[in-house]
Amino acid sequence: MPNTSPEGAVQGAEKIRAAVQALQIPHGNSLVNQYVTLSVGGASTTPTYATSPKMLITTTDQALYQEK
Repeated sequence: MPNTSPEGAVQGAEKIRAAVQALQIPHGNSLVNQYVTLSVGGASTTPTYATSPKMLITTTDQALYQEK
């Protein structure tokens, strides 16, 4: 989501999460919820010559793994 503020990204993620929740897709094998749920996270960076998209993806993936 280029050119999006962190607040805007949070709002967009919440809209997606709420839309999935509203679908009420049955999740028969879950012990947590009868419907499919969604966890959403995000990361932000200001690009420099020392950073790369791969670095952002790796850092984000590690943070997501820790939250699970």
